[in-house]
Amino acid sequence: MNKSIKIAILLVILAIPASIFTFLKYFGSNQFQVEVFYTDGVKSDSTCVNISGQYYVADSLLTTSDKH
Repeated sequence: MNKSIKIAILLVILAIPASIFTFLKYFGSNQFQVEVFYTDGVKSDSTCVNISGQYYVADSLLTTSDKH
């Protein structure tokens, strides 16, 4: 294969992702409207379970085993 053909193919292969990126950068819209829930916090009469205090993990779960 001729060296100029290889260079042309390489340039085309590199130009395709660059052109897709450029197109999406200038013509794409990456703005999302996310509705905000619970701006004042969760009400106390909700059905959510409120666990107070710190959660502790048993020591047996913290040890690692090399049996992989």
